[in-house]
Amino acid sequence: MLEVEDALPLVAAEWMDAGADKPTVLVYGHLDLQLVPEPEWETNPHEAVRKGDRLYARGAADDMGGWVSHMAALRAWFEEAGTLPCNVRLVIEGEEEIGSPNLERYMDAYPDAFEADLMVLTDCEALDAGGHSGLWGGSDGGGLERRGLALHPEGRGLRGGGPGLGDLPLILDGVMDLATTAHGPNESLHLGVFRKAIAADVYLLDEIGALGKDGLG
Repeated sequence: MLEVEDALPLVAAEWMDAGADKPTVLVYGHLDLQLVPEPEWETNPHEAVRKGDRLYARGAADDMGGWVSHMAALRAWFEEAGTLPCNVRLVIEGEEEIGSPNLERYMDAYPDAFEADLMVLTDCEALDAGGHSGLWGGSDGGGLERRGLALHPEGRGLRGGGPGLGDLPLILDGVMDLATTAHGPNESLHLGVFRKAIAADVYLLDEIGALGKDGLG
């Protein structure tokens, strides 16, 4: 358990026995949950109840279900192969539901806990019951190729460079907040006359926004 002052604890674990020549995957999630409107529940929200192929409980979708899938996958690897095809670090924080105000402080205080070639996250939307809803973020494709993983040519996922490393489809590439202030004329100007001499604010903002997008998203 990791701690920084005036913050809720963060749980971290790692298995690094795959070797330095293998990639390291960081699995992220959170243990804090939303409040429970109990009268709206048909079952006890504090106990996992199985109905068909689904589990119903507080946080089952956000984010305990994701962690159950990670733990089940890791256990299956060890039971079948006795090892993992890559190094694994796990980070589960306790402040995601309030905006992760101290996550960056944890990264500064414990950089080794976050050191990885790519990150897997299941705290995102599920498009359908049978589909993939994880996402990854990592270093450049060349760096991953040298460590056993490579980007798809379309930039849509990863393909394994060794046994058991299958495709990891993407639904999200990343999140970025950007605040931009544009300064321009303090009165209306005729674009047909002044366009070449004075840039219009709206055009500048449009060009800045376009810089964050390419053919892959």
